[in-house]
Amino acid sequence: MSERNTVDGSKLIAGSPLEFCTVLYAALLNRFPDRKAWTHFRWHVGDDPERRLAEVRKILDSDEFRKGGRGMRLRSAAEGSL
Repeated sequence: MSERNTVDGSKLIAGSPLEFCTVLYAALLNRFPDRKAWTHFRWHVGDDPERRLAEVRKILDSDEFRKGGRGMRLRSAAEGSL
């Protein structure tokens, strides 16, 4: 897989809950999040790194991500793929 299709995981989890949500959806789903997603990220995910990582994994396991055909790979800080 090319470097162009690799997303640096450390850059995905930074920022406010709304910034995190927006960047995550744009990078992995190629769309903006809806209001329901923003509300979920603001009140239930917040700044907690473990919850953020869980949300990244949920999206990577989602039908929408798999069907999107983007061929993305998530690179962790240790270069392990999530």
